[in-house]
Amino acid sequence: MTNLAVNRSDRDSPGEEEESRTSSPGSRWFDALRENIFEERDRWFLWLPVAVALGIGVYFSLEREPPSGPTLCIWIVLCLGSWLARRRPVLLMVGIPTLAVVTGFGAAQLRTVSLEGPLIEKRTRPGLVTGTVVEVEPSGRRWRIVLEDLVAEGLESRSTPMRVRIVLRHDDVPPDPGASVSLTAVLMPLPRPAMPDAFDFARHGFFQGIGGVGYAISRVKIEEGDSPAGSLGSSVASARRAVGKRIVAALDDGSESGLVRRSLADALLIGQRGAIPEEVAAAMRDSGLAHILAISGLHIGLVAGFVFFIVRAGLALVPPLALRQPIRKWAAGAALGGTFGYLLLAGATVPTQRAFLMLAIGLAAILADRFQINMRPVAWAALAILLFMPESLVGASFQLSFAAVIALVAAYEAVRARWRGIGIGAGFSRDPVRARTSVIGLYFLAVAFTSAVAGMATAPLSLINFNRVAIYGLAANLAAVPITAFWIMPWGIVSLALMPFGLEAPALAAMAQGLDLMVWVAREVAAWPGAVWLVPAVPIWSLVIVVFGGLWLTLWRRRWRLFGIPVMLAGLIAGMQHEPPDVLLSGDGRLVAVRPTSDELWVSSLARAKFERGVWMQRLGLSRAVDWQSAAGAADDGMFTCDALGCVLRKGDAVVALPHDPRAVHDDCAAADAIAAVVPVDKLSCRGAPLVIDRFDLWRRGAHAIWLREDGAVAYKKAVRDGQGERPWSVWPR
Repeated sequence: MTNLAVNRSDRDSPGEEEESRTSSPGSRWFDALRENIFEERDRWFLWLPVAVALGIGVYFSLEREPPSGPTLCIWIVLCLGSWLARRRPVLLMVGIPTLAVVTGFGAAQLRTVSLEGPLIEKRTRPGLVTGTVVEVEPSGRRWRIVLEDLVAEGLESRSTPMRVRIVLRHDDVPPDPGASVSLTAVLMPLPRPAMPDAFDFARHGFFQGIGGVGYAISRVKIEEGDSPAGSLGSSVASARRAVGKRIVAALDDGSESGLVRRSLADALLIGQRGAIPEEVAAAMRDSGLAHILAISGLHIGLVAGFVFFIVRAGLALVPPLALRQPIRKWAAGAALGGTFGYLLLAGATVPTQRAFLMLAIGLAAILADRFQINMRPVAWAALAILLFMPESLVGASFQLSFAAVIALVAAYEAVRARWRGIGIGAGFSRDPVRARTSVIGLYFLAVAFTSAVAGMATAPLSLINFNRVAIYGLAANLAAVPITAFWIMPWGIVSLALMPFGLEAPALAAMAQGLDLMVWVAREVAAWPGAVWLVPAVPIWSLVIVVFGGLWLTLWRRRWRLFGIPVMLAGLIAGMQHEPPDVLLSGDGRLVAVRPTSDELWVSSLARAKFERGVWMQRLGLSRAVDWQSAAGAADDGMFTCDALGCVLRKGDAVVALPHDPRAVHDDCAAADAIAAVVPVDKLSCRGAPLVIDRFDLWRRGAHAIWLREDGAVAYKKAVRDGQGERPWSVWPR
């Protein structure tokens, strides 16, 4: 007791109190930071996937492919260093995150090397193409197929890619997966981004194992003979194709409404969204319901819950089993098997994989009697996807999916203690009407809470990835999610169960009624005034800041997590100050556009390059495009003028000439600050303009964007090649 009193007296001595009060602000800040870090040590693991993602992000940001040797050497050194420092926590706090970053970088390199192969480098002439069908998917009213084991006329064997995707003629019937086919087709390189920093179709196709695209000129001919032995992938593709045929037979009567029903059923049951009409897809996006069409946690959870309930209820009807066996665990095992089958049937997209991995961890916890909702299953799922499919990090699907689930788990962790006492008490159980009302009210409260949290979490990423956010998403989800959960998906699951017996038509018809109601909700909400907020594209560094702020807010538990909110706001605000380009030129020279106003895009043609125009409008945050000849004729401020040889844009003192006839180039070189031409320009004789972009630049470097300053100078320009770089998935003229 004496020693304890002395210790307390020493600890609370006036000298130490005075020292504590007079310590510097920096020292107090450091002490508080150290305290928070060590108090949150049970959350350190959650940052491991973040470190891996950082390494992957660094890899994809490089302009040239790095050598793999140095990466392997650094990784081995870090592994040995971490092992030697295993008893020194301070060193491990630095070594383990660094090792995780290098691991992510190396995983991305390894994935790229495993898929590297020949790519189609230039457009081919129509020729005979033979191969084996490995995938069939709808594309509007047409179909497209993926072929492997290719033999293509005009391509040498060493230049033939592993796979190509070919769009069939509109009057052609697609073959089944596994069939050996031949057709006359034109093959082309994978599409480049439509503008700098836009979605990279070439990279996306490369990581799907596709080395080129094309379109069919003749109808597909199925070759006679034995089909090659089917792999698991081809068997799954055949099963998906068979389900798709059943859906078409039951729902698609040739009308527009039949196409809508069939396409939505395809999206929800087999993960194919290519046939959804653009008008319906736009309504789903603008109403905030597009997530319903991406098979993710909602759908996986419903399938698992349905299988779990049916199996457990069936086993409970057998008293010897119900009383003596762990039927709850048996039902969990059956639910795991059922959802794995649904994962394969749905195409195993990133949201589906994430949802399945989290569900598998949860069901495994049920089997081990340790079930609890927390962030660790999310971290394990993210780590697995990042290591085996590192390219998913740069896709909006991964970002939105994990943003929503991380925010939801963090929110439910925060309110779990407060909601623990909410439920149907003994008083409610004596009043059935009141009990049912309470359950319904709690359900809609949960739907509203879930939709609000997921909406707030994904809104910044939607602005950054898609340049839009649905304002009334909460209202639309309150109406559509119950329809999906209690009508559409249950009937969809029943139809899948009945397909082996050929009895799926009534269930699909019932499912279609719910789909009609969901589409009606989407169209109504999308038509409300101000339903969508459009913003121009922001730089990638803004996305990094926003994501870091969001992770800081959700992965920590103590009050210091609130610092993530101003970080997110700073990233958004700073990114939205970024000015969109003033002039755009497509890589093939077929389309040129200017942005003289903040709400319109003036384009050289409304009939050509519609896809590029759509991408430009989306990334500029614009909803209307007009033909620049008519717009220039109606304008009276002299900002934009046109004649038979070309047009001129004036922004402040800056003058940009846009000639489309070689005869205009000479005069433009003497008077303009920049030349953006779709015709060749002799740059040696055109030295008067500080910036000259001509047809050869577009051919060599892809689409271009130009930013102007008010003082008459060109701020800067950027080409697609500057962002895509010299990577294994990029094909540029040599």
